[in-house]
Amino acid sequence: MKKLIVATIVLPLVFACGTTPINQPSTTATQRLETATSTVPSTSTSTSTSTTRTVADDSLISSKWVSPLCDEGALHTKRPTYLPETRPENPWGALIHPAPEGDDFWLPPNPIPGKPGDIIWARYEGDLDGGKAYLLLYNSENVCNEPRAVSAWIAIPDSPAPPTGRPILSWGHETLGAADHCAPSRTGYMNQQGIRTMVSELLKKDFVVVASDYEGHGTPGMHPWAESAAQGKNLLDAGRAAHNFVPSDASRKTFVTGFSIGGHAMSRANEIADVYAPDLEIMGIVGMLAGVVNSDWVPELVMRSNIRGYMVLAAVVDEAVWGEELAPLTNTLTDFAIGKIGALEELCWPEALAYYRQFEPEELFHFPHDPKFTNGVDPSVVDAIGQKVGVAPVLIIHPLDDSVIPPSAVIEYVQKVCDLGQNILIDWQEDMPHSVAMFGYQETIDALFGFLDARLAGDPLETHCGNIPDLPGRGKATVESGMFCAGFASQDVAQIFFDTNPRLGDGLDTNNDGTACGEGDDGGLKDCGDGRIELEHACGSGEGSGENASRSDCEAQQGKTAGQCNGEPRDCGAFGSQPDADSWMQANLDFRENVDTNGDGVACGEGDHGGLSNCGVPNTILVMAWACSDNRNSALGQTVGLPNGIFLPCYKFNSQSDAQIWLEANPDFGQRVDTNSDGQACGREDYDGLIDCDGEVLLSHKCWSKRNSGETR
Repeated sequence: MKKLIVATIVLPLVFACGTTPINQPSTTATQRLETATSTVPSTSTSTSTSTTRTVADDSLISSKWVSPLCDEGALHTKRPTYLPETRPENPWGALIHPAPEGDDFWLPPNPIPGKPGDIIWARYEGDLDGGKAYLLLYNSENVCNEPRAVSAWIAIPDSPAPPTGRPILSWGHETLGAADHCAPSRTGYMNQQGIRTMVSELLKKDFVVVASDYEGHGTPGMHPWAESAAQGKNLLDAGRAAHNFVPSDASRKTFVTGFSIGGHAMSRANEIADVYAPDLEIMGIVGMLAGVVNSDWVPELVMRSNIRGYMVLAAVVDEAVWGEELAPLTNTLTDFAIGKIGALEELCWPEALAYYRQFEPEELFHFPHDPKFTNGVDPSVVDAIGQKVGVAPVLIIHPLDDSVIPPSAVIEYVQKVCDLGQNILIDWQEDMPHSVAMFGYQETIDALFGFLDARLAGDPLETHCGNIPDLPGRGKATVESGMFCAGFASQDVAQIFFDTNPRLGDGLDTNNDGTACGEGDDGGLKDCGDGRIELEHACGSGEGSGENASRSDCEAQQGKTAGQCNGEPRDCGAFGSQPDADSWMQANLDFRENVDTNGDGVACGEGDHGGLSNCGVPNTILVMAWACSDNRNSALGQTVGLPNGIFLPCYKFNSQSDAQIWLEANPDFGQRVDTNSDGQACGREDYDGLIDCDGEVLLSHKCWSKRNSGETR
């Protein structure tokens, strides 16, 4: 049986501390992945589950604040620092000047100089409405208390600073992908229309805004997505860096915000700030669509949803951080799924979500899911939020019908921290999307600035502990009632969740007939008027399952335009070129939000998130931002509708012959289409190449698209 050639693709995801951590397993994810054998999964439902194994007691230490791979006292120890013999004259207060040009900006020096929060180097990025933007490389730490260089974007107001200095807002971004080319500082993330509006308002209020990329995102090494112990430090050190950045004139008054998974990071930052960053004056914590999730029922919910790609990423990161002995991939992922994790290093979010949506949950995951480590310990205990009272009050701004983070999970977190004595407020918002577009909503801005102003003015603290605001139009806010049909792709999925978690069914079975999201339930099945019987939110979209539609569903109902599925929201990472993106947008104007982020009528152009970029090299051809990571900015024309000189995987092509034409035009960039080095692109022995598909020979992704469309099974 052939080996899956995934080691080189997955390697950047493998975690390693600079020194050998306590009890780190010797067998790595990469080594084991080379022996995975499955290429075509069974379509039957898997019933296997993880097996509890005996692991040495000292392999999982009792600390709840750092990784068990590190010394229990690591958070409290002083580490040696490296400083250049002389600090160069420069306007930034940087340890090294000038900063390297181009993509070398994100390649840290060795050894990493300074202490947490020091500016390693910096460069000017561009003018803003009311300020100027810069890029930073700053000193931070991983969970093992070891130095890491982390990149960030920072905005400084043009107006004179007050004598007391400017307050700082440290911005924790959402899931953007595991690959370096997805990092905010590389893609123009902060120039998106909604975010740009929010930043402009903050600059008017004389805030310094700093947005960390997080460890291993943009810079080399693993991106420990959702591992809050590292990302909490990154957000605090970004605040320190903003204070140390000379042009900022920033005080030590710092607010920490978190969007989606950034909510996990901001919560941890609040809990460790008194020990890790006592030099900062943490004024408040704000979660917007915050991933304050620590519930044991959430993983299986996500696995069965159309955002199941999150759990693929979670499984990969868990093994990489905690080790194969404690958190093996095989506990969660099928062999087939393990063979598909290379996509994490190719795709940004939400394109990665769309990629994994083409596979059924049973093809990717073992059910029923056991979230515990192999020694029986719940991972939420060792990398937890909500275990300690934070240093500052918290505001959560959250939508009612969020399909990614249901209100039930937020309510459960709030109840948990209230029991500890945390001061926390909740602002429920209706019709707020789970996207950066929310930052352009006046209701969001009003809620945010009301909290910021009150904290800076020293107004008396309020709390919603013991009196969580009602869910508008839904009644009392409880964990049991905070699940809604809008969070599910279909009635079948809602029913599976309901049967497994009956206590969470109050919002799903509103007519108490034992059926979740059926006819007569709020948001349940209804006649869409066009021959379809769908959940109410799917009818309204006109797309079957709307934003949550699988690629196959969408293709079956709508056909294709410009090589993409009509009516399915896409971002710039889904397109090989800007003209392709623009063609798709013109055919899907109602779904333009993520491709025309600056609202100028051009899809994936300059200024759009993930759009055209010079990759930080002046006077060079513009390419899609996702193509910048490999210095792929040569004017080489196009072949088969895709830019020359870009590292492409097989799933970017419609056929093996198209891949072959591209390879022959780009032999220096063929390593991901000719993984076995036989000169044939996307052949039978290449990763994601040709396979036998029910009597046809097709590329792997085409086979599964065909099967999912119902053409064959």
